[in-house]
Amino acid sequence: MTRLFLSLYFGILATIMTFIFVADWINTSLIVDVENIIEAEKFSAEVELLEKLSAHVSESEKQVYIELIAKRNQSVIELIDKSEVPNDIQAKLSEQKVWFDDDEYDYFTAFNPPQYFRISEDENSELLDVDSSIGLIIFVAFMLLITASCFLWLMSLYRKLRFLEQAADKISHGDLTARAPDKKRLQVGNLNIRFNEMAEQVEKLLASHKRLTHTIAHELRTPLFRMQIQSELLAEAKPERKAIHLAGIEENIFELQDMIDELLQYAKAERAELKLKLCEIQISSFFRNLAESHQLEISTPIEVIAQDSKLQQFVADKSLLDRAITNLLRNAIKYGGERIRLSVKETDEKLVFCVEDDGDGISEQEIGNIFEPFYRADEGNEKAIGYGLGLAISKEIAILHGGELLYERSLLGGAAFHLSISNRLSL
Repeated sequence: MTRLFLSLYFGILATIMTFIFVADWINTSLIVDVENIIEAEKFSAEVELLEKLSAHVSESEKQVYIELIAKRNQSVIELIDKSEVPNDIQAKLSEQKVWFDDDEYDYFTAFNPPQYFRISEDENSELLDVDSSIGLIIFVAFMLLITASCFLWLMSLYRKLRFLEQAADKISHGDLTARAPDKKRLQVGNLNIRFNEMAEQVEKLLASHKRLTHTIAHELRTPLFRMQIQSELLAEAKPERKAIHLAGIEENIFELQDMIDELLQYAKAERAELKLKLCEIQISSFFRNLAESHQLEISTPIEVIAQDSKLQQFVADKSLLDRAITNLLRNAIKYGGERIRLSVKETDEKLVFCVEDDGDGISEQEIGNIFEPFYRADEGNEKAIGYGLGLAISKEIAILHGGELLYERSLLGGAAFHLSISNRLSL
């Protein structure tokens, strides 16, 4: 982290210095130097006055005036031969009497016949020394201010990043409860918030994997134990009893197969490996088949309601949607009472399928966990059988269809699950 701080610090200083020098170079070399033009205009006025006076004064007096002009401008003015003037500047002086630039010397021409003069700074001028000193002081003060500001800003950033680094280090060593500071003065933009969200997701994911390990171990152990007992009984059973034990072993094998299929289905949905096989679905036959396939599991008829009579068909993955709604119906049959209602309605952008029951519903403290994989509400309840993957799979299927799965209290008194899918899906 210290290395990062130093590299950022010196990098910013180098960038600022480079910007200053590049800006000055662009201003003086690539763009018209306005400051030099203004200075040349001022000096040309003095040259014109000198030319007008030259007709009325002697050569010695003219030299005195030239020296006076040089003194007032903190300069040294020398009479030179035309050959000493650079060719490009000679061309400029043919158009204007004075030429100033950022080179060592400036030039001007005066009188008739033309005489050429070279201007340089007077190194003995006290005013120029003072001006240079003030300029140096201002530059140093500016650089110190920039340096101090960058240092303070980067120190603050360094301190904030250190907290993030410490939180990440704790998580890497197994402390999944570690979080970055959420105080405003210790945040790096939204990075702390996103970091904490990521840490919470990691904690939930690992907790989910622990539940998976526990669930698989527990669920596998039960049918395997039953199969072991039945195998032992089969070895000693009378011929007329062997068929019973073989049927029991077969039933346990099917139970294991169902559990493995459900685990694989959830794993595929969670990793987005499931690909939608879209087709047109007739709403009436789809609902009728769903109701009929589960009717034997409940004594009273399943109520089927299509709230929008105009809704005749829609586009979705029939197999996955059937699986999602079947999971909801099985929950309603398992935890409900005597009434189950299956309905569908269309909104502006969604189709919403609702499965309701008249059971006890879900307690407030459990609502936040019901869509988590391997979570089973009220595990002490004898009705709480299964693997805790049904709602998680249904939610993933809804997301694949551009929708979501939500829970609310039903008007029937129990649970109501609203599974929505996008009605903009097309073949």
